[in-house]
Amino acid sequence: MRMKLAFDSSSIILLAKADLLKQVCSLADVNMPAQVETEVMVGIEDGRKDALFVRELVKDGKIKIVEVGKKPAEEISLYNFMVSFRLGLGEAAAIVLALTRKMPMITDDNNARKIGKFVGLEVLSSLDFPSILYLKSIIGYEEARACLGVLGKEGWFSESVLLSAFETLEGTKGEKK
Repeated sequence: MRMKLAFDSSSIILLAKADLLKQVCSLADVNMPAQVETEVMVGIEDGRKDALFVRELVKDGKIKIVEVGKKPAEEISLYNFMVSFRLGLGEAAAIVLALTRKMPMITDDNNARKIGKFVGLEVLSSLDFPSILYLKSIIGYEEARACLGVLGKEGWFSESVLLSAFETLEGTKGEKK
């Protein structure tokens, strides 16, 4: 059975920029709240390649758009996460999706990561995927390093977090199956 993942906008955009999103879609079922889709698709107006690529993956059925917040309990949760924890709509929707559908959440937003872990979610970052894809033999080691470089350049990661991701990749060299 394939793993299901709930994404927020920053992570899905960064994985598209690093040219890893299609590979992630081959590995897992990528789920994106409709609120996140709206945030990502704003980039189409600016001609952003990452948004155009995400739109193509949605059209091809590789990324599933999930309605979140339509049920009363989800609507209350969405509002509570936004107000109580000062989260944006996309991050709150990704947390509600992950909680209600019992799947890991992918986010690079520090606050959303803390809240996700606080409510018991498995939380991953876009920085985790070069190592995961390398371990699964979907990409090579040099490609994984290059992708981490793109993620580091395009994202808002601290130097220590980025260094840790490179160290994790280096540590996977002996574990590859």
